[in-house]
Amino acid sequence: MIEHRCGGPPRKVDVDAQDREGRSPLRCAVEHGYEAIIKLLHNEGKCDLNIQDEFGQTALSWAAERGQEARVKLLLNSSGVDVDSEDEFGRTPLCLAVEKGHNAIVRMLLDTGNVDVNARDVDSDQTIFSWAAMRGREFVVRMLLRTGKVDVDTRDIHFSRTPLLWAAMYGHKAIIELLLSLGGAEPDAQDSTGRTPLSLAAEEGHEGIVHLLLNTRKVNVAARDNIFGQTPLDMAIKRRHEAIKRGHEAIIDMLHHHSSS
Repeated sequence: MIEHRCGGPPRKVDVDAQDREGRSPLRCAVEHGYEAIIKLLHNEGKCDLNIQDEFGQTALSWAAERGQEARVKLLLNSSGVDVDSEDEFGRTPLCLAVEKGHNAIVRMLLDTGNVDVNARDVDSDQTIFSWAAMRGREFVVRMLLRTGKVDVDTRDIHFSRTPLLWAAMYGHKAIIELLLSLGGAEPDAQDSTGRTPLSLAAEEGHEGIVHLLLNTRKVNVAARDNIFGQTPLDMAIKRRHEAIKRGHEAIIDMLHHHSSS
């Protein structure tokens, strides 16, 4: 509380009062970039740094999502801020910064050493690491691996896919190289349908990834899914016409070679 004088006896002001949208004075100050007011509210008013709006966002969440580096830094330097506060979708400030591509803020949050790098999104049940791998966010994947705290083979509840499986499906070769070299990820993991990274890469026509996985000599070329009993070669042949059209017939040749060797 702060004492307020206006031509009468001093009275208390609620520094955490919220408007209809759940925004506190601190939140409004953060939105408008009033750094002096942010400091005043925290240092003199002892305001609640972690008060949430109608969507469950704190001032830090709001600033992290919008790439407001100076405001994020100011809040992180304020004692008592919750770096892992979750909004209504279970997204932490780190999740929001990663999703929006604010790499400088991702680095700031990780540098605190206090963020939960394995936090999950409520809807997708994916961790930040898995989400970044699926979308090819190489900087984020590398930064998260450097913390030494991420579960490189974490699985989501819907498809039971690891980050490597997601990266193989969407053709992110650089991510797979990182996962194998720095993370020690399992190259032959199976998802809920029994498909492996090799299966997904072969089906989607990602020639470079097929070659990369085969060269690990740790993948089962004859692995069958549990829906149609198909191997990676079966999947590649099934889409042979597309492979030829897209210049990926080499995948079939590679799989034929490794299947017979």
